[in-house]
This record gives sequence, structure tokens and C-alpha cells, in this order.
Amino acid sequence: MRQAFHVLCLALWLCVALYLAGVAHAVELDKIERKIGKLPEFNSKEQRYCLLVFGPEARKRVWLVHDGPVLFVDRNGNGDLTEPGERIEADEKSSDPKLEEFYFKAGDIPDKSGVHKGLSVGWNSLDHLRDQFPELDRTLAENPRFRGCNVYIEVAMPGQQGSGLGGRVPHSAGSWDDQGLLQFAARPADAPIVHFGGPWRISFFGSPDPLRIGRKEEIILSVGTPGLGAGATAHVAYEKVVPPTISPQLQITYPAAADGRPRIVETYELHERCCGVNLYGDIVVPEKAGVGVAQAVVSLESWPGAFVASSTHDVQVVPRPAPLKLESVSPRLVGKLEHSGPGTIISGINYSPDGKRLMAGTYDQGIINVWDVASGRRITSIDAGEGGRARTDYFLPSPDWKKVYAWQEPHGNYTTIERDGKRLMQVEYSATIRAWDTESGSLLRTYQTKPANGIRSITLSPDGQHILSLDETPGEFESSRPRALTLWNTESGTYRQVQVGNCVPECFSSDSRLAAIDMEPNDDEPLSASIKLFAAPDWKPVRTIVDKVDQCDARTFALGDRVLVGSVGQMKSKKDFLSVTEELKVWDVATGREVLSIASPEGTQRLGYMIASPDGQFVAANAYNNFAEKEARESFLLVDIARGTWQAVDVPPGARAGKAVFHPSGKWLAVESQIYPPGDDWEADEVPQPRIQLISVPEGKVLETVVAPQCFINSIAFSPDGSTMATSGLGAVLLWDFHREPGLPAPQGN
Repeated sequence: MRQAFHVLCLALWLCVALYLAGVAHAVELDKIERKIGKLPEFNSKEQRYCLLVFGPEARKRVWLVHDGPVLFVDRNGNGDLTEPGERIEADEKSSDPKLEEFYFKAGDIPDKSGVHKGLSVGWNSLDHLRDQFPELDRTLAENPRFRGCNVYIEVAMPGQQGSGLGGRVPHSAGSWDDQGLLQFAARPADAPIVHFGGPWRISFFGSPDPLRIGRKEEIILSVGTPGLGAGATAHVAYEKVVPPTISPQLQITYPAAADGRPRIVETYELHERCCGVNLYGDIVVPEKAGVGVAQAVVSLESWPGAFVASSTHDVQVVPRPAPLKLESVSPRLVGKLEHSGPGTIISGINYSPDGKRLMAGTYDQGIINVWDVASGRRITSIDAGEGGRARTDYFLPSPDWKKVYAWQEPHGNYTTIERDGKRLMQVEYSATIRAWDTESGSLLRTYQTKPANGIRSITLSPDGQHILSLDETPGEFESSRPRALTLWNTESGTYRQVQVGNCVPECFSSDSRLAAIDMEPNDDEPLSASIKLFAAPDWKPVRTIVDKVDQCDARTFALGDRVLVGSVGQMKSKKDFLSVTEELKVWDVATGREVLSIASPEGTQRLGYMIASPDGQFVAANAYNNFAEKEARESFLLVDIARGTWQAVDVPPGARAGKAVFHPSGKWLAVESQIYPPGDDWEADEVPQPRIQLISVPEGKVLETVVAPQCFINSIAFSPDGSTMATSGLGAVLLWDFHREPGLPAPQGN
């Protein structure tokens, strides 16, 4: 009886699947007439058109017409755009007409299947991504005014439950898909068609990058409904829709090798999820695959109530990159400490106060290792948890090195609700801070607020008695997730919320009595950034250092905590974060008065990492240009705060400057730098060798350039006695000998 029941269910499901598959082929979007019945009066010189269609058979049809700061929405789908409620003004908080960036809250779309909620349409600059996407780079070269377009709506889909309001399924189109970039058309007849709530297929999220033989490649997919035109795929949010137990499969038939070997066929499962719509994972391209065009078939197991069509793609397979010509590694390299995460990026290098132990972690895996430096023996390994964090230095040892603190940043659990006519997000978190014993690796304490906050970063006071965490608070919000600062007592585990708002903890004074906080601009108040000082731990306001500016950052105390060093930035226009030009600032802590101001060196705009010398007299800061610039140029500022003088030290041409660290003597500092190829997906052996410049203080003269093995370098530290420098290597900490001062010749025979 049970077997017969299952057979009947299977037959019924096959009928449903075949019906849905038939619908997928029945809707021919190119046969839809793209003609508008009645147009309104326009104000701008040119208009742009897009057609939205809804449901499996695309019967509901809604025109969008972009007219500068106005969007017309044919809400009822009758072809008349002159009716009341169909003219939408751009949202003032989120739009900047000078930059041609607009965001429209278009509201609800009624349909026979139900009301589709929260239609929003926006255009924003994608200049900062042009180096990662060749097609975007070409488009911006042809049309510098190009703006990426995004369309979002929560679709009522009978039989499906999603994470949207009332179980609706969130869909989004833009800024691109596997066909290209979404662009509204200059006339209705050429308008792209975006199909919401139609038959689903799984496909590449964008145009697939070439696969490199012998390399690990990241494959990014999405479930959605194909549209008509580039970028018109309506991507489906997977939360509550695609069961977490189901993963997409990718079958690749690689080209035949030149020596006549048969074609290789590999099948991969992709288990990762990210960013609302992306199903992804890594694959490894076989060493014996041939060069040419591979056929990739993407599929996703169907589940009750859903059918997802597979898709087939041609993907280019390219040879392994030619090896780079390597230089001799500096003879200062004397050893390395192998991490338990082989091949990973090493971060957060710290020496113990006596220099006998060293700590470092892996950013992606969240594994913290502690070594005995003399023997190279790994003392302990601590699992702080996988997952992306806002900072690579996600763990902090206590001053006495008995404990190490780390936070885990799980994603919040979001639900869309509606109240008093407003769409709100409701979020719950479960983030924690944990403390481990550095010797045994045992967990000592877990810190968590009630209800739990989402933790973005932590700052440990120099005396080790308090942690200041930047949190996102649970509850309801309309657009920006609420933030707060929480001050923890590390010994007792007690906490209290000390600040509410868009705030960022930056630094403590060396005596732990002062904390500098950045108050970031509010959406409705562009000139509202400020830097404030608070007395710790009672958290009484001391003074406002800078107020009502576009952007500002406090970075470090110096000169025995008498001054605060940071930056102030100015934007050319509202929300144009790429155009920010920053100046380094030094303020007197006692009075708040500005005592020194330094413009960014020529060819740069922004100021990054800043660090003070051991005696607090000097500050080093890297200066760089914004992401919109094609040619990278970076410098390093060396500032003598006591004398009010400074100089810019050039970084090797084309390189990005990383962190700097002063030698314990304060006589010189080490600055890491690295050149990266175009794009953002590299293996270590595709990247030129990092360099570490050793710069004299106060002269700013490059005494020596240390050449490292191929790796990604993002952490650097000196032993307390200054005899050894430790830097991140490939799956290991590299140890460099500094018994010999920079610039002096190496002993003969080395």
C-alpha cells in the first residue's frame, strides 16, 4: 500500500514537473508586444524603459519608465502611465542626482495571484568594480555615465514560501547575469523584460570566468527566471526556498588534450551559500584537461512544489599561467612556523611579551595557532570558527598572554514584516565573544548579550580589563541595521551598552582611560560625522574632537596620549564615497584643538592604516588612490608629530602598501607592499613576490628592501627585542633575522 502511494505521488509530481517544464518553454518573451498605451509628460531629455512581467505565463505586465529623478510605474498593468499613484519620486536619502544615482521605493503591485510587495528600483555607480569585470570596464570606457541597475520585489507565489513579507519569495534583477549588464532601453520596443515568478532554472550568476588548468576556481550560481535581454534574469533568494540539504551539481566535460587523451568529465557539488541568491563552491580543474571550450551543465535537485531546469554553458579552459620570474629571497629569512591550516592566508601575528611564543591565525578558517619560537613546536591550536569577519585580525591576546579573545560573526536571521504601512526587517542574532587559554587551548568563557547582538568587531583595552564591541542590535529596522557599542568587563563577563547609533570604536589611549569613537554620518544628515572622546570605563563624555564633517576617523593616540591622530575626508558630492579626499590630522587631546594637518600626497586621496612609534613621536600612514583610478599609486607618510614635519616615502611602482610596524628601537620601520594582477581571484604563485621596505626614522630613507617568497602578506610584527621579524607566508609564519641592522652588508658566505 505504501509503495503504491509513493508511486502515485511520484506520478503526480512528474506531471507537475512536466507542466512547469512546459510552461518554461511556452512563455516566449520576445513575442510579447513592447508598446505603451499612454505616456505621461516627461521632464528629462531622455527616458529609459523596462518591462516587468509576473507569473508562470507572464500575464501581468508592468512598465517602468525612468525619467531622471522620477520613475513611472504602470502599477495596474493597463498600459496607462498617467494614472494617480504611478509617478514615484526618487528617495532623497538614498539618491544623488549629481551622480545620476537614484533609488525609488515603488511599493506594491496587485496581481491575481496576490499582491507583490516592496518593488524598488535603483541605479548606482559600479566604478569600484570595473577592475574585476572586463565587460563592466568596457562599458564604462564607452559610457562613463553608466550606472548599474537593480530591481527588487517580493513575489506572491502560491505553493512557495520565502523569506519575504507573508512568505513571499524575494526576487532581484541586476546589475548583471550570464548574458551581461542590465540596462533600460531608449525606447519601449527594445526594452528588457524581467520575468518575476516564472519557471526557474539554475545558471551561472554572471558570465563564467575562464577555468585555469590545475587551479582551484570558485563557481557562483543562482536560481532564477531568465528574462529577455542582458542582466534581465530574476534571481530568487534561496532562504526558506531552496532546502538547505540540497546542493547544485556541476558537470564539466573538458576539452580533449593535445596528446590525444580522451576528454575528462568531472562532476562537482557546490555546498556554499552567500549574499541572498548565490549558491557557490570551489572546483579543481584537472591537470590533464585540454585547452579550449568546455561544456558545463548546471543542475539542482528538485524538491516538492518546485522544478528547477538545468542549464548548459560553454566555458573557456585556459593553460596554467606561465610561472613568474622569481627573485632571490632575502638572506634574512631564517625559518618558518608551519600553520595547521596549510596554504591559507596568515593574519594577526603577535609575539608574547617575553618573545618566547608567537600567535597567528588563518582568516578564512578561523584557526589560531600558538608556537614556541625557539623550537618551532606548535603549543596549541584553537578553533575560533569559520565565517567571514569584518577584520582579518579577529582575535586579540590579553596583555599577559594568558588568554586570547575572538568573536564569531554569524549572519542574522531576518524576517520581513509590515507595520503601519511600512515594510520593516526583523532580525535576531547569536554572535558571541569567546576566551581561550593560550597554553592549553581550553575554552575559558563565552560572552553574549541578552538578547544576543550581532558582533562586527572587538577592541581590547591595553590593560586587558575591558572589551569594546561594535554590535548590531536585534529588533526591527526600516533600512539601516541599528548599531551600538557594548563595554565588557573581561574578568566578570558583565556588560553594558554605552553608545547607540552609527558608531565605530577606534582606539584606546595607552593607559586605557580614554576611548576614541567615530560617529558616522546618518543617511538623512550627510555632514554629521564626528569623533568623540569618552572616559573609560565609566563612559563619561570628555569632548568632541571634530564635528559635522563628511567623513572622519580616529586612528591612534601618540606623544604619551597627549595627541590623537586620525583623518578628515571631504566628498565632492553626496554619497560619492570614491571621491573622498582625506587629510591627516593631529589633535590636542586636552583641548580638542587641531595642531597639525597634512594633505594626502600627490596622486593619492585616501589615508589607510596608521601606527605610532614606540615613543609616540612618529606616526606612519599609508596613502592610496580610490578604486576608480586605473593606475595604482601609493605612498607612505612618515610624520614627526613633535616637530610638525612629514615626508612621503614612495611605495614600489604599482604596489599596494600594507601594514607597517616600527622596530622596537624606533630607529626604523618596516612597510609591507605587494603588486596584484588584474581581477581578484589569484593563486599565490600568480602574484609577484611581496617586498618589505625598511625605512629610517626620521629621515624617511629606504635602507633596504626585503624580498619575500611568493605569498599573500598582510601581517607583520617584531619580536620584543627586535632581533626577529615575523610576516605572513603561505600557510606559515616566516621568520626573518634582524641581528644585523638594515642597510648593513650581509656577512660573507651567507
